[in-house]
Amino acid sequence: MTRPGTRPSSSGGTLDLADHVAITLVAAAAAVGCVGTVTTGLATLIAGSGWHTARPAVAVAALAGWPRHAADPARSFPPAWQPLLPAPAGMWLALLVTTVALAAASAATWRLTGRLLDHADSSPGVGRAGGAGFASRRDIRLHLSAAAVRARAPQTRPTV
Repeated sequence: MTRPGTRPSSSGGTLDLADHVAITLVAAAAAVGCVGTVTTGLATLIAGSGWHTARPAVAVAALAGWPRHAADPARSFPPAWQPLLPAPAGMWLALLVTTVALAAASAATWRLTGRLLDHADSSPGVGRAGGAGFASRRDIRLHLSAAAVRARAPQTRPTV
């Protein structure tokens, strides 16, 4: 039995709100650090300087400074980094490519873990892979299509 406001975890314990907040903050910090570091490496590659990555702290601080230097994002980096970085269009392209790649990887991971969790749940019910949840397209077609409703009409309204 779990307490209200908690959710059973796969290890048998429970995750409460503090656990969810902590996991979300760690994941967000890792994502920002990843975007900053990979953007720096990709930007230096675009500039023809080879692949150079800044430490995550430097990269995140530089990303935080981009709004102040939107016209020339390289100015948000320390002076030693500025000769290695491309013109503004190259910097924005590096950020766009990195962000799209991270979003695609996140979406793929989300879908994969969702499928794995669905297959791990063997409880009976409606939904994906036999687990409780939302109805699948097949369930909707079998039970809510026009043909299915007509077939059940005598049972639902016997006087019609």
